[in-house]
Amino acid sequence: MKKIKYGLLLVGLLTITGCAAVNETFDVNQFHTQEFKENYYHFIPEKYLNDEQYTETIYDLTDKVILSTPYESAYNNIILSDITSRNITLQQAVELYGDENVKKIKVEDYAGNEAGYVLAVNEALADPMNIEASWFNYARHNSLTAKYLGESVSKSFKQGIFSKLTDTLIVCNGSGPLVRIQIDEKGMGQIFDHELIDYQNFIISARGGTNVNYSELGIPFVRYAKVKMNISFFIEKSTTSPALKHTISYVVPEMNVDNNSITTVMKMDLSALLPESALKRVSGMTISYELLEHDYLMPGGVKDPSLDYEFSMMLYEVMFPYSSWR
Repeated sequence: MKKIKYGLLLVGLLTITGCAAVNETFDVNQFHTQEFKENYYHFIPEKYLNDEQYTETIYDLTDKVILSTPYESAYNNIILSDITSRNITLQQAVELYGDENVKKIKVEDYAGNEAGYVLAVNEALADPMNIEASWFNYARHNSLTAKYLGESVSKSFKQGIFSKLTDTLIVCNGSGPLVRIQIDEKGMGQIFDHELIDYQNFIISARGGTNVNYSELGIPFVRYAKVKMNISFFIEKSTTSPALKHTISYVVPEMNVDNNSITTVMKMDLSALLPESALKRVSGMTISYELLEHDYLMPGGVKDPSLDYEFSMMLYEVMFPYSSWR
């Protein structure tokens, strides 16, 4: 299988994230034990399990989702879009995502040539060695707990198990289940305290995980798997609309799995890929997946029933940058 390519930034990026435990409202021992099989989170709101309650529309976004790793620059993938969409100004991008080489570029040095200044800044921001424009840093500024979303929205996404997916940590080194949610193929669900009103990009960071003891078996680690992601957004019935379910499905040819905790960052511009305002008034979501191929557990797409090992999806973060909620 063809490997997802990513630029080399600095190995120290893992330590930049700082794997701090989140402030949770569930029992301290739930879902983060040392036993793989005890860490699955299975909860889905009962109403989301009723297929007849919501009118579903499915969107196949395979080949339309941008796949990255946390070590890649996020500049060309989303930061530039944030600038052109006027979510932030070029100067704000410099402050948020520019290293010393970016910040030393001064507009006065380009007197009478504003276009030259803009070009120089954009090139410096996009430089792979500018680690400030990494996905790590982007997540820190644009999680669902970001202050610019409003205090009520930010506070609501800091509560409960779902806060593991809003803590700005798109990958973690050493803290294990404390900052992730582990699901099986049936997935998990969450009802939000607010309704989504305006949006553009959606981002989810995840990786595969198994309990395969490769060392004991004496076989090479399997670092990638082919999976199909299914993300459903729910809109409740109103006087002007029936209850709706919008499901986004896409295949990830090489999801990172048991790969030194490296996640796969999946970004999609839903404002461009879905009908206009399709997700307006979304008040909840579910996340599930299908394992399509794994070189040990499901070689060639065929599951070996004799193997007593399991595959799971480790979810780390979901983001709706510069969205509006009510």
